Amino acid sequence: MKRLTIAAGLVCACVLASSPARADDGGWWDNFWRFDPKLIGYSTEFHLLCLDDQGRRILGCEELYKNVFRLLVGGPKSIKHDFRVKNPGQTPEYVKADQFEDVHLRHEVDFRVGYYWNFGDRYDPPEPSIQGSIRVVKLMGIYTYHVPGLHEVLGLGGGIGYLEIYGDRFSLFSRSILTGSVIGYVPSGVPEYLKPLQARFEVNYIPLGFTAADFGDATVSHFSNQKEWNITLGIGYDFRRLRGY
Repeated sequence: MKRLTIAAGLVCACVLASSPARADDGGWWDNFWRFDPKLIGYSTEFHLLCLDDQGRRILGCEELYKNVFRLLVGGPKSIKHDFRVKNPGQTPEYVKADQFEDVHLRHEVDFRVGYYWNFGDRYDPPEPSIQGSIRVVKLMGIYTYHVPGLHEVLGLGGGIGYLEIYGDRFSLFSRSILTGSVIGYVPSGVPEYLKPLQARFEVNYIPLGFTAADFGDATVSHFSNQKEWNITLGIGYDFRRLRGY
């Protein structure tokens, strides 16, 4: 694929009620580049575990979109957080922090849920122009390491996941996916409403790849990519980093 679409940021509020963890207050708008077919969509993450720079668990790391609703109903001044860190060997004593950066997040384990759809032709030239919907549901475990000294602006991570793929003219099938990611956060000194913005660059590897036959197009296309590498560019918004203003 040789076309690249830069997607504008989108705050999505996706809740997976069946998960024991709570949904991240925010989400991602993702664009897959060099993925045939071409996909775009959104995702959100459930934080299973957050640890600070001393290995202590951060409580309140998940907020169940409370601040999304507070913002919509009461405006920016209604934003509230309750971040707590348990001191080891002391029961039950917690260090309370009103700002997310004060808890010094170092390790983060997330469960990502994404939904994507194709746009344009299914395949690039010289393949013929072929239309038809393709939908992808992504389920993925992600680990992110927030770099010391740069934990407010840089995160490095990776994960493994599962794709469920369905659409016009073909039956549902699945693929495994491996991902490496770099996440950049807006540094301090910017207006408060810009602090939750994040940019994500990911390299994905799908070992089995795809063929035209997978999408029901074997009689009209010879497309085949047995090992699929692609890049994801994403814009995200994390309400945990937003203070009332």
